[in-house]
Amino acid sequence: MAKQDVELKFSLIDGVSRSLGEIQNGVTGLGASLGKVNATADLTGKAFAGIKAAGNFLADQATSVGNFENSLASLEAVTGASAEQLGKLEDAAVAASQSSIFSSTQAADGLTELARAGFDATESISALNPVLALAQGQQLEVGESTQFVTTTLTQFGLAASKAGRVADVLASAADKS
Repeated sequence: MAKQDVELKFSLIDGVSRSLGEIQNGVTGLGASLGKVNATADLTGKAFAGIKAAGNFLADQATSVGNFENSLASLEAVTGASAEQLGKLEDAAVAASQSSIFSSTQAADGLTELARAGFDATESISALNPVLALAQGQQLEVGESTQFVTTTLTQFGLAASKAGRVADVLASAADKS
């Protein structure tokens, strides 16, 4: 009987040990599976973040294009420019944005302000880069810079072609003060 009790105890211990081993293997397998699920979820999250960033970029670009188109419409309304002149003004705004810190929308707004000051399309194009350079160098808004340059040109009876010189003198005076 003692031998049977010992065999029964070993049998039970062996069975429990095997069961615990199987449970341990199952838990280990579950842990590995959960690790894979977590890694997949992480990659999926990163993919969605990338998609969101791309979507935001495209939305920003569409907004920028819309803003530029609105600025051009304002420019056209203020100047009454012909299609050919408007094309030159648009080209000037884009070119100015590529050589300054200002966007094409801001450059077009600068052209509009120059036109409001009485400059025609050719004069506005001539004065645009000096106005933007003054704004950039003195950390001004484009509208402020435009106002300073156009007011000075008008007060002294100077042609728009002198806008570069006026912007330089204004910048120099500001730097010395």
